[in-house]
Amino acid sequence: MVIVITFLQTLFFLFQSYEHVSFQMSQRRNFDGKTTRTDAKVYFSFDGDMVAHYYFPLEFFMINNRDGELQL
Repeated sequence: MVIVITFLQTLFFLFQSYEHVSFQMSQRRNFDGKTTRTDAKVYFSFDGDMVAHYYFPLEFFMINNRDGELQL
């Protein structure tokens, strides 16, 4: 019974409509014994737009539309 209720709750949350999705990204790269780090917050809207706010090591915005056009 608990499994059925959990499954129904999962289906309910999957089929809700969302306007956007966002996440926080932390990327580390190792090369020749050195580590670099990049931090950003990324936002996706369901109409195809993406905005990324990079805030470490440099602060800038990257905007990408559904056609692949990029703005910095």
